[in-house]
Amino acid sequence: MSFDLSRPKPAADPGVRERVRQWVLEAFALPDDSFVLVTQLACSEPGCPPLETAIVVDRDGGVSMRTIHKATADISRADILALVNPEERDDE
Repeated sequence: MSFDLSRPKPAADPGVRERVRQWVLEAFALPDDSFVLVTQLACSEPGCPPLETAIVVDRDGGVSMRTIHKATADISRADILALVNPEERDDE
């Protein structure tokens, strides 16, 4: 997967990003002050969805990143729960 970092990042509504962040905190049982970054990216690879959401979590001293192949506004609580149990995902 490649991203063109020189292109402007497509903005996601801050309220939507915060909603997704709260779902991540709940799903992973993280404290409210945990570092969770939710950002929307445009993918320039052929066959890649036009918008994806990257979620970066710093937990237990390690940083992990997960990608959901949807615009941030289209993410549901079920999408976040599927990050905890990836075998339950049905979009890949």
